[in-house]
Amino acid sequence: MSEKNEIRTKEDYGSTLNPDKIPTEGTADDIATRRLEKILDIRKFEIDLYWKRATYFWTFIAATLTGYGLTVIAKDVNQEKLVRFQFLIICFGLVFSFAWFLVNKGSKFWQENWEKHLDMTEDSVIGPLYKTTISKESYSSFWIPTSAYAASVSKINQILSLFVFTIWLGILVNLFVSGTLLLFDGADFYLTAIGLLTTSAIIYLSCGTRTSSKDTIVHFDKRKIIDKK
Repeated sequence: MSEKNEIRTKEDYGSTLNPDKIPTEGTADDIATRRLEKILDIRKFEIDLYWKRATYFWTFIAATLTGYGLTVIAKDVNQEKLVRFQFLIICFGLVFSFAWFLVNKGSKFWQENWEKHLDMTEDSVIGPLYKTTISKESYSSFWIPTSAYAASVSKINQILSLFVFTIWLGILVNLFVSGTLLLFDGADFYLTAIGLLTTSAIIYLSCGTRTSSKDTIVHFDKRKIIDKK
């Protein structure tokens, strides 16, 4: 009989992480305390990675926006070459902004994963500290400028990244609508290749980057260390 993988209740969670099944020294309370510490460490690590990734993508997106802005104000240049370069920059902007949107969603998933572990573990160790928050009705206000507001920073970043992607998409559509780029006027290998590559990248990012939940088969190769004579 295959082992049950789905966990729906707190009892299932506790049974899955039963200390009797874990070859660790110490009492059940000691193991729970160490587990909570590990969860907090990994959650902090995920949050640190989240902001590092955001900085990484902002750097690339700012560079592409700057590059496109310089092409818009450029004078006395070959228009055909300029349009081809603009198209390349727009494609970079589309791919990076869409990747940023997906990275934000992925980061949010793993952050919530460890937050749920924290929810399930903290009660028996330190009590419901993380689950106990100040009242949003009493301490959160959108309309008072000096008041706190219970906004989700990760959701804001997701919306912002989707907005940037939409801006790039709008710039591309504008090139076609204005007649700067002609969709069906001859075949330009450069534009066709870049367009197909960009479309393929976005499709693969959408469909091919989801983390698998299937059981994993791991294969290792062992290298030998030969003593130097």
